[in-house]
Amino acid sequence: MEYQETLPRRGVSRKEMLKRVARFKKLKGSDGGLPDSKMPGCERILYNVIGFQPPKTERGGKQSPVGVKAARMAAIKISEGFNLGYCRARPGKGPMLPGPGAPSGKTSAASSSTST
Repeated sequence: MEYQETLPRRGVSRKEMLKRVARFKKLKGSDGGLPDSKMPGCERILYNVIGFQPPKTERGGKQSPVGVKAARMAAIKISEGFNLGYCRARPGKGPMLPGPGAPSGKTSAASSSTST
């Protein structure tokens, strides 16, 4: 039985492929833009690698999940339903995430932080 491909193939030039390559050492981060960015214990740097483009209208609390600043700093500026970002924080610091037993259901995400 012969295998038949169901997805179309297309050739991609090196130049076209490099438009979709992000080098970690060249990423630019942002330390603000989210409501909790300046809260004690929430200090971190957000790196927008792929996507996370700002919404067409930013008002009424509507903003990119990586914040106003980082949304404009994507290494690969696409809006195709896939996003990738990194958060860099000192141990015990980082974004506020839901957690059981914390006031208002929020707790610092120490476990998702990386040391600098």
